Amino acid sequence: GIFGGEATYPAFPIAPRKVYIEMGAYVPLDKLPADIQELFSYNFPKAKQMLADAGYPNGFKASIIGQNKDADQMQMVKAYWKDVGVDLEIQLKEPAVFASIQTQHTYPELLFSAGSGTYPTNLMNYLSTDWHNYSDYTGPEMSPKALELDEVYFEEKEVGRVFSEFAPHLYRLALYTGMPQGFGYGFWQPWVQNYHGENSVGNSEAPSFVRYIWVDMDMKKALGK
Repeated sequence: GIFGGEATYPAFPIAPRKVYIEMGAYVPLDKLPADIQELFSYNFPKAKQMLADAGYPNGFKASIIGQNKDADQMQMVKAYWKDVGVDLEIQLKEPAVFASIQTQHTYPELLFSAGSGTYPTNLMNYLSTDWHNYSDYTGPEMSPKALELDEVYFEEKEVGRVFSEFAPHLYRLALYTGMPQGFGYGFWQPWVQNYHGENSVGNSEAPSFVRYIWVDMDMKKALGK
């Protein structure tokens, strides 16, 4: 399999990170309302019936644009959806072309892409004025909720409460089909000091943490390295 069993879901619109679980923002699937749990279940007859009720008793064709790096996952989705009658035409684009299509929202139907971030103070994938809103959703409830989250930004427990109460609405909108999130692991030597597993400090500046760490040369030497 693509993830080799090393993945979990739901992972969108919020990732199952330890810090988000502890602040109460991420709610595990088995703790979500029954109707949301059903969204993540495999119910072939109901899926077929929903398509028929929507006017597509024989399914339909659709195009999906993505990149070569995501080809395997897209093929998996294509095979999965074909079972209920949705025939996906996969269109792979090189990165520059894909970026243009993505930012300008010129994809005719579906887009296979990463979200803008899966943290509890982020609603960019839903705000009508944000280009990260790949679904082009224009619901009026998003901006006030984003402002509410901004106002409690430094109060983790309050962020957790506000987001967890709003998350069921995001799931029920079903604007995005989220993929599982693979597990990630970080390792460092004991002589690396002032490091606690950070991978980003600031605004998506992944390598910026290196300026804060230091190497305990005495420890390294004592360990024979």
